[in-house]
Amino acid sequence: MICDRIKKIRTESKLTQTEFGKKLGVSRTSVNAWEMGISVPSLQIFIEMSRLFKVSVDYMLELDSDLKVSIGHLDKSERQIILDMIKRFDKFHKARDFVRQHEAEIGQLSIDTELLMPFLEDEDETEEKNDT
Repeated sequence: MICDRIKKIRTESKLTQTEFGKKLGVSRTSVNAWEMGISVPSLQIFIEMSRLFKVSVDYMLELDSDLKVSIGHLDKSERQIILDMIKRFDKFHKARDFVRQHEAEIGQLSIDTELLMPFLEDEDETEEKNDT
């Protein structure tokens, strides 16, 4: 529910209802009413929440269940670090899922990070190791 998303955004930001309301230019009672499901913020307030707390309006309205994080304010090298981390997590999850799918065939092999490391290495890193 929208009220739950608003409360989640506020509590994850470690703000009281009063502090949250001040950031948005509304009263604590308005924030409380939103979180209780008694009323909903205006579209303008949703847009401001999106901007301030780096979440999409779609996420707040539960049109999109994926949490999105804005990285536009980061410089190019910081954005690249984030993108590289996401690629590594994707590789890890694919490798883990592969092992889980084939556990019976491999004899109930436990999923160990060390076992998955070859799948996680970048091709450049692998080539560097082979060159030495």
